[in-house]
Amino acid sequence: MNNYLPEFQEYLARRKMAPENQIPFYARWTGRFLRFSNVHQDKPVDLRIEMFLDALKKDKKLQEWQIAQADNAVTVYIHHFLP
Repeated sequence: MNNYLPEFQEYLARRKMAPENQIPFYARWTGRFLRFSNVHQDKPVDLRIEMFLDALKKDKKLQEWQIAQADNAVTVYIHHFLP
């Protein structure tokens, strides 16, 4: 783990919501989403997630499994970690 969104990483590890070696990547995807989301605060959160994933899909360097991982990370953060 790294120091990026440490509480979220601890949450993932404690609840075993992601494989241990993927937890730092979940934190990075979530951080990217939060930065993206700050620019689109006027939109509902579900639309922001959809827009974020659509933006990732346009990045030719990313593979489908990475976009799926980003989706999982953001979903866990929004629907499990925050409430």
